[in-house]
Amino acid sequence: MGTDTKSDKPESRGPQLKLSRTKRFLFTLVVFLVFLLVLEVALRVFGIPRTISDLREDPGLVQRTGNGLGYSYRPGWSGYHAGGMVRINSFGWRGKEFSVEKPFGTIRILGVGDSFTFGRAVDDEDIFLAKLEAMLNSDGGARYEAINSGHENINTVKELRYFKEKDMLKLRPDVLVLGFTVHNDAQAVKNRTLYRRYRRMASLPLRMSESERFKNIAESVRLARILRAGIEWAYHDELTEVYYRIVLSNYEDGSRSWKACREALIGFQEICLANRIPLIVALFPVYTRELDQTYKDYPEDFRRVHDKLKSVFDGREGVTVIDMLDTLADSGLTINEIRVPIDGHPNRVWHEIVARKLYETIRGMGLKPVAVE
Repeated sequence: MGTDTKSDKPESRGPQLKLSRTKRFLFTLVVFLVFLLVLEVALRVFGIPRTISDLREDPGLVQRTGNGLGYSYRPGWSGYHAGGMVRINSFGWRGKEFSVEKPFGTIRILGVGDSFTFGRAVDDEDIFLAKLEAMLNSDGGARYEAINSGHENINTVKELRYFKEKDMLKLRPDVLVLGFTVHNDAQAVKNRTLYRRYRRMASLPLRMSESERFKNIAESVRLARILRAGIEWAYHDELTEVYYRIVLSNYEDGSRSWKACREALIGFQEICLANRIPLIVALFPVYTRELDQTYKDYPEDFRRVHDKLKSVFDGREGVTVIDMLDTLADSGLTINEIRVPIDGHPNRVWHEIVARKLYETIRGMGLKPVAVE
């Protein structure tokens, strides 16, 4: 019989390092933090931007001033802003140069509004006011000139204040186009109480990412910015619901925001009527809940907001309200097809649709050049 050479003795092993549960946790934490540090350094070395908006952003566009907005665009500046090619004229507004005195035989259109009117995230020639001018002039006959005074991060109350401060009537506009963005143009005061209430009710990751401390960290730490974007994506539905509730609160009867917004809208109408300037108010709807939806799926609560805005001008002369909700719904396009993926503002397709609607409206007015007195 053969002899079994396999030994029953356990294999000899070297000395083993035994760590307590606390030490293992600390060791793992240190390794993880070192990994994050190396990853952050790599992101900086390879030029990954701190924020998404830094992808195509040249410095120097904005300068702090003492005007009613608290800032202005630097005259003569040109470069990329939020991915779009921007040129600021000597008047401090976006677009080509123009003279204060209206050229003879010209029908002048003045656009007032926020970032949607300014045309954030699209090139100069793709903004709806620039497209509108090109469409009207392609017909021959009278010469049209569209001037864009749009500014980012403002609401209707500030727009009216800025309109008066800059004495825009001296430009002798033949038509005033007021762009009204439903999601923020009624927010005359920040509803901090409502925001804090919803934040307390939100999921833990959202409460963390929406805290001021985390936002400040994300301003300088790229990993934190990526984490925040990931949380916003994962909790999109919850964020959208909070966002909708806050926006709708601005239109509640008795709220300071709605009162101030309504007064500003009437203020524009009264100024235009007194100076015999036709006023066109273009309502720009909020996005639907899902980005693959069309505007046929627009929330009923916001449809009522549109009706409320239009009712402000009931019985008032000299104003035409065009609701872009209907036009965008008829297009059949999804939200993804009319917005800039990274920035979230409307893209050139959206601006084309708005320009076409304004073209039809202005053409139907039968305007003629008014001689300058």
